[in-house]
Amino acid sequence: MPNQRIEKASFDYLLELGKEFEGACFVGCDFQNCNLAGFCFEDCEFENCNLSLIKIKNTKIRGNKFKSCKMVGVDWSVFEVGLSFGNSFENCVLDMSNFTGLNISHFEAYKSSFNEVWFNEANLSESVLKECDFEGAYFNNSNLYKADLRSSYGYMINPQFNKISKAKFSLPEAVSLLSGFDISLEW
Repeated sequence: MPNQRIEKASFDYLLELGKEFEGACFVGCDFQNCNLAGFCFEDCEFENCNLSLIKIKNTKIRGNKFKSCKMVGVDWSVFEVGLSFGNSFENCVLDMSNFTGLNISHFEAYKSSFNEVWFNEANLSESVLKECDFEGAYFNNSNLYKADLRSSYGYMINPQFNKISKAKFSLPEAVSLLSGFDISLEW
């Protein structure tokens, strides 16, 4: 059903409404640990929702905006490799999630937490990641071509094992790019 406003809903209520949502607005909903297989969320907005540990295999999640949502422990990697889902995140907590193997070029995140997140073999080219916390995030064989991480922090990206050509970083965080080399720095 297009353009619905769904507030403080449980998963059982969501099932009553159906499994396809386009342009819907979810506010304060709690879907923690729910299996969303077979659901379709397209061009929806999620605000102050708890989506931690959701199961999203065979779920369509495209063009959505997530604002102030808790999405801890989500395995995004179950999407098909090469599929770009075009979602954006603002003030969200995506800690301990997995984006392995995804084509998430043009990914947008603002003031969000990606602590201990896996970006193994992920395509983050031309992504804009503003004021995001990447403490303990794992980047391996990732494509960060033209990615903008100038205001983000906590990342440890080894240029030997990731594509960072034309990516944007700022000091002092950019010094972490040297951590994979056997060198010592002095100020």
